[in-house]
Amino acid sequence: MKRQMIKIDEDKCNGCGACIPGCPEGALQLIDGKARLVSDLFCDGLGACLGNCPQDAIRVEEREAEPYSEELVMENIMKAGTNTIKAHLTHLKSVSLVRMDVPCCGGTEVLIKRALEQAGKLHFVKVNVISIDGKII
Repeated sequence: MKRQMIKIDEDKCNGCGACIPGCPEGALQLIDGKARLVSDLFCDGLGACLGNCPQDAIRVEEREAEPYSEELVMENIMKAGTNTIKAHLTHLKSVSLVRMDVPCCGGTEVLIKRALEQAGKLHFVKVNVISIDGKII
């Protein structure tokens, strides 16, 4: 599918990494001394990283790319902690959570609600709970 994606000019990129904190989706990493888009799936194409590049090495272009995956982004950034999740959630309008009806999964719901509160967002959080036998509760 064609969609908006970032493009990094490797000749202009000096590897300073200033763009990385500007991408709460975790789509950028420093690899071999240059900023790299690690997956089309993680880039939402909004260009939050653009203004952070002192070398003007990043631009948005329309090209063929895999569809953006909010689910994969959340899996990727969960390990980065609450501040990264908070930064990511600032552009969302609503959140849907599917979790199992077991104690350890309840923490995910609490984490999302706290991150939204800390981000100053009063988004609707739709929670779907699945029983251990696979039924929606």
